[in-house]
Amino acid sequence: MFIQISHARRNLLLILVIISSVGYYGCLPVPSATNLVVDGHLVASDQVRMMVARGETIENVKVRLGMPNLNLGPGRIFVYLWAEKEGTVIFLLPGLAPLASEAATSSHLFFVAFDSSGVVLETGTSEFGVFSTVTEEVRQWRSTSNLVAEVTGPRPVENGNQAMLFVYRKQRSQCPFPTFDSNIFKPSIAVNGQVVGDLSKGEYLGINVDPGAQLVTIDPVPAYRIVGREEGSFTSSVSQNRIVATAPVNTRIGEKLYVEIYLCTGLGAVQANVEVRDAASGFLAIEPLAPAW
Repeated sequence: MFIQISHARRNLLLILVIISSVGYYGCLPVPSATNLVVDGHLVASDQVRMMVARGETIENVKVRLGMPNLNLGPGRIFVYLWAEKEGTVIFLLPGLAPLASEAATSSHLFFVAFDSSGVVLETGTSEFGVFSTVTEEVRQWRSTSNLVAEVTGPRPVENGNQAMLFVYRKQRSQCPFPTFDSNIFKPSIAVNGQVVGDLSKGEYLGINVDPGAQLVTIDPVPAYRIVGREEGSFTSSVSQNRIVATAPVNTRIGEKLYVEIYLCTGLGAVQANVEVRDAASGFLAIEPLAPAW
């Protein structure tokens, strides 16, 4: 777990962390001389903020910044991510012999919020915590930016042109012993290849989709969660041993489709699971859950 701290306190805290880590935890943080952007683009710079100022169209944002890591809504908030390497954590055996290393990185999010016509309302940034979801960071940013009324979370509505898709993750799951559903992992949900959100346990995501064939993909360790940390032994192992799940479904106009997901962790891997539920059981399942954002 990495704690984001201000640069002003970093040097003092680093000394304390080195002393305590070597003495008690068997790990040694080694800082970089300068922070390096190891993946993504530093999209929070003032220059890029000007490129996506209020009034820009969604098409112009795509041209200038490329496709987002996440398209929440979809089409209401674009989320871009980049990572900076701040150093390396070396794990030590008794006697201070090096065992493994893991990159110490800080991850950052850049948000672009659109109105219902596809015009930029606001932009902003956030630190991306190890145990947060992107949708959680979006909720907090909307609240602190006073955008809750202008940028509503995705709430599917009944209309004569689309279907409604609900993807949910219950607090408890049916993982066979000795595996279990760990909330450490925050799986991404993609529809037809576009990531539309991620889920903690006890949450659901609902969106409108066009009728026809849909492919729902659940990735237990999506690429944007390990960006900049691929060199670490733990991160590499988890990423390589993850098992992605997919559910091909067909939606009809006015239909409500429910998809349950859960992760089973253990035995050296984290496996995504997906089950399509009937309307009655799906409705009852999401009733006690919280919307993802």
